[in-house]
Amino acid sequence: MADYNSAYTGEQIDALIALVDQGGVQGPQGIQGIQGETGPQGPQGDQGDQGIQGIQGIQGIQGETGPQGPQGDQGDQGIQGIQGIQGIQGETGPQGPQGEPGEVTFDGVDTLTNKTLVDPIITGTVVEDVFALTGTTPALDPSNGSIQTWTLTGASTPTDSLSAGEAITLIIDDGTAYEITWPTPTWVNNAGAAPTLATDVPTVIALWKVSTTLYGALVGDGS
Repeated sequence: MADYNSAYTGEQIDALIALVDQGGVQGPQGIQGIQGETGPQGPQGDQGDQGIQGIQGIQGIQGETGPQGPQGDQGDQGIQGIQGIQGIQGETGPQGPQGEPGEVTFDGVDTLTNKTLVDPIITGTVVEDVFALTGTTPALDPSNGSIQTWTLTGASTPTDSLSAGEAITLIIDDGTAYEITWPTPTWVNNAGAAPTLATDVPTVIALWKVSTTLYGALVGDGS
């Protein structure tokens, strides 16, 4: 048996005794074993709950207005609309009262063709046109003048050109006793017969027409 007392001090011996009392001295660490194979992957875990939705972000500041674009080309002219239907003519209103007749003053020559004078008041005398008939077949036309003269140059046959309401005074100069064939007037005097013309003075005859009937009268023959 070895003599330990000669190899260790007293303190070392006490320390060894104390270690023995505690269960013996710890042996050296053994060699690490070989790592085993990786085990199979475990099953996938359950899906987690959906996260809370985030708060909506603050709206950004509106950008500045861009410059105005160029004006577009002018559009084509529209088609003209259809003309509306003419409205119905209203009823004719009542005729107003007739105004008082005014005074008309004529200075110079005025034409009253196709004019109607209602109850005219004429101051002074009316100057009638005097017209001289010629030839042997003149037209007895009042538009030539209301007083007409006629110097016979032979047997004559005048024609009736009077309209209803017209009249002429005819002054006939017959110095040779020529015969006149009248256009069938109704003679209102001289026993209903055509007058015999005087040869020494003019014979004055009045002719006028009512409706379609021509009337005649001997005004004078100097007798």
